[in-house]
Amino acid sequence: MSPRLDARTMVIVALLAILALLPAKEADIILSANRALYGRFNGLTVDQIRRELPMIRERRFAVDDGRLVEGISAVAVPIVVANGDVAGAIAINMTSARLRNRRMEDLVGILRREVAEIEEKINPHDLPVSG
Repeated sequence: MSPRLDARTMVIVALLAILALLPAKEADIILSANRALYGRFNGLTVDQIRRELPMIRERRFAVDDGRLVEGISAVAVPIVVANGDVAGAIAINMTSARLRNRRMEDLVGILRREVAEIEEKINPHDLPVSG
């Protein structure tokens, strides 16, 4: 597997974690602007992403189990600052076989602990205002 493909899978999953927590109008603008790119990942569509966002929002993490790039999986947790704005996401990727051999809850727990530490250090006043 190419390291470039590894990184792209992780970036897409991090994007999903971020999009799920953005205001719907803002998420729609981002989805529309990048519509042409998603098909490169096993035919992923904007409609598929839109269907996934509510579940990602509810569980507060995104996961891909090798669907975007065969054999590569990723998990991402959004970083949310005190005022509720999404500041980014932290993600981890691995071969799909390794993901199946690890408990998802353990990986998400590790990422959430790291995110909590990051969130404590980010001042929401240093971030651009959403709108």
